[in-house]
Order: sequence, then C-alpha cells, then structure tokens
Amino acid sequence: MTEVSKVLTTFDGAAAPGGFAFTEMLIPVAIFLTVWYLLVLRPQTAERDQREAMLAALSKGDEVISSGGLFGTIIEIEADVLTVELADKVRVRMERSAVARKQGDPAVRK
Repeated sequence: MTEVSKVLTTFDGAAAPGGFAFTEMLIPVAIFLTVWYLLVLRPQTAERDQREAMLAALSKGDEVISSGGLFGTIIEIEADVLTVELADKVRVRMERSAVARKQGDPAVRK
C-alpha cells in the first residue's frame, strides 16, 4: 500500500493499518477547543464588553483614573477626547481609551 492510499483511508474514517482514524483524533481536539473557549475566550469577551460599556457611559463630572495612574475629574468630552482636571487649574486632554476605570469602581482585572 502506498503512502497516499494510507492517508486517504485515514481521512475516510477507516483506520489505517497500525494507526488511528481521523474521527478518533477529532474528539480530543473538539474537547480542547471547547475548554479553551470556556476558560479563555468567553471571560475575555465579557471583560472587554464591560470595559466598552464603562467607557461609553463616561460623562462630565465623573472621577476617573487613567491608565498612567493620574486621578482626575472629567471637565469636557469631545467625541473620543476627554479634558480631565487633575488639580485646580491643571487640565489634561486624553483619549477616552486612556481611562482605566472610574474612581470608586472595582478594578476590571482581579
């Protein structure tokens, strides 16, 4: 039997002499992908959706913490650019995505 015919019989679902059928290999792969989805992808997606909702809900007067560790209050919002007051008469412009979280909210990562 040639190597090509061995491969073809393996993919047909019949066991090749001394080998496994393709369908037998498929079950562990399916289990691995299911576990990977449940443990990695789903929590990541939920965390991303929660962060996007928090960023979309930012409004004037919210106290925020930036990803650089700056604490301040949102003074003005222009599309994706926020003006944040850090201290009296100290204002900084930053992107909306630079906000790590609102003050008082639990951290996104645990």
